[in-house]
Amino acid sequence: SPLKSKVARARLANGIEVTSYILGVGHNLLNCVGDLKYKNRRTEISIPLSDIREGVNEFKNHFVYKEGDKISVYDRICNHSGGKLFLESKNKNCAKCPLHGWEFFLETGMYKNNLKKSPIAYSIQDNKMIFTKIDPIPHLDVQEKEKKITIEYINHAFLIFQGESFSFAIDPWAIGSALSTGWWSARPRRSDWANILNKGDFIYISHNHNDHLHQHTLSKVRRDMKFYVPKFKTDSVKRILLKFGFKNIEYLEFEKVYSLSTDDDFKITCLKSGDHREDSGIYFRYGVFDFLNTIDANFVDFEKLPQKVTVFAADIIMGSGEFPLCFDAISSEEKVKIMKKNLGAGLDLKN
Repeated sequence: SPLKSKVARARLANGIEVTSYILGVGHNLLNCVGDLKYKNRRTEISIPLSDIREGVNEFKNHFVYKEGDKISVYDRICNHSGGKLFLESKNKNCAKCPLHGWEFFLETGMYKNNLKKSPIAYSIQDNKMIFTKIDPIPHLDVQEKEKKITIEYINHAFLIFQGESFSFAIDPWAIGSALSTGWWSARPRRSDWANILNKGDFIYISHNHNDHLHQHTLSKVRRDMKFYVPKFKTDSVKRILLKFGFKNIEYLEFEKVYSLSTDDDFKITCLKSGDHREDSGIYFRYGVFDFLNTIDANFVDFEKLPQKVTVFAADIIMGSGEFPLCFDAISSEEKVKIMKKNLGAGLDLKN
């Protein structure tokens, strides 16, 4: 699988073992130790004034609108779901997001629904427009020392982690189908997965889709298992776990940092999906090792992401859905056109 190959490459580069580990003992708890802190990475961007014409100007990741002596600069990130705004072919003063059709009007700085987009501050120097792109980088404060950690990929988003004094799992799905029998596991699971899972300290559930919150798999889990879930407004994950018969459930709040009660060298935080959906990712550090898993989340933490992590795991289909392929009212030609448009929805985060 793509995820396993990434973990394997991390093993070769960092000497990390990924398939064998000692089982946890089921007693560790996560305690909140404060707010998530960020370190800002600043990138200076300059645009020659000679490149800015009257009206709308489209650059790689920014729009510049010029009306006489007045100039406004905006990023091309849609405030709804984080897609990349593109100029409409019919109305050059309007930029549209291909993800959900949000329209942004450069002349007014407003979306069609009257939401205002904040302009970017700039200065003029040596006949150039200069502004600073600020990327907040999350930082988990731990001692920089070697710690033994192992990772095993079971199936889909199901991962098991083993540190020197703890073991936990993410989004277990090991048996049966998901999404109304539409999805089945593509690879065989190890036969003792339930035994390993039940000897862990806790399980993290990222969101309420049943390929991540899987009833058949969880029916094999001991009833006193500790679950950690994101603190969504609707309590969707917790409510479903309660329905399944689990009661030992606690929240992980966004923008907070948690530490294991028995190991201060482990810090973890829960990252919110930046769009309208209830979804999450996680980021943790264990000594010099760190791990980022964006799971199914889109526009994670509004792109405030750690850099150069030891292991990065991500969903390869990024919140795929039935649109447009499963809609009978759309012609084949229109489906192809929509899919091509959606391919350009991502931002180039390097600039």
